[in-house]
Amino acid sequence: MINENILKKLVQLSENSITSQDWINWWSQNELLVKKEISPGWFLKIKPKMAQGIDGATLISQNNTKDFLKSINQDFKVSSENNYKLNWEKSINELSEKEEIDFKIYFENNFKNLNKEYPNLYSAIKENFSGNGDIVKKEFSKEDILQKSFSKYLTEEIINYFTNISLLQSDGITFNLEFIDSKNDEYLKIGELWLYNDGDEILIKKNSNEVYLNNIGSKQIKILNNSFYNFIESTLTDFINDN
Repeated sequence: MINENILKKLVQLSENSITSQDWINWWSQNELLVKKEISPGWFLKIKPKMAQGIDGATLISQNNTKDFLKSINQDFKVSSENNYKLNWEKSINELSEKEEIDFKIYFENNFKNLNKEYPNLYSAIKENFSGNGDIVKKEFSKEDILQKSFSKYLTEEIINYFTNISLLQSDGITFNLEFIDSKNDEYLKIGELWLYNDGDEILIKKNSNEVYLNNIGSKQIKILNNSFYNFIESTLTDFINDN
């Protein structure tokens, strides 16, 4: 038989009759006793996973506790007094909103020059990036870039872009100065832009501002723009706005 006080608390959790904070507090005080009373498998399933936040941890505990109680034929009734799922979803939304605000503050404070030189790109990032998986970094000066082996193939226009943004990453977009690589004797791969297929590559002709697409699906390389600047301000910006 399971300790009566433990069983009572598990039923309360399953019935939504305690708050998330009540559950976490109770668990911290009774974890060792619970470990003695139930099997290791159920113990690990019911144990709060705090990496999910207090409401997420309680929701996971509740779902597994319901299964545990069913396995021992213990009845419980569900009410909506404390809806852990709604609380968890609310906390996730609040976290997302905070991340978006923090990202916009970071972006506005650190990319003022981008607004002057690439206003369309600046506006697209500001309006569409949220910080939830979106990454924008400025890590290298012109002098830093010129020290890299591939810099001899970059024009002034392209170097100028990477001094403003060394890493731009979002769904279907990756431009990372650190990963610039020689595709062959003619082209450098400077990133990916999934215009038609996952993995479509953006190439530049060495010592040129011409931008090309390596279509992974058709295995064809075709020119996108004669101007690197126009590629950034038009093709890349349109992709960000449309996706």
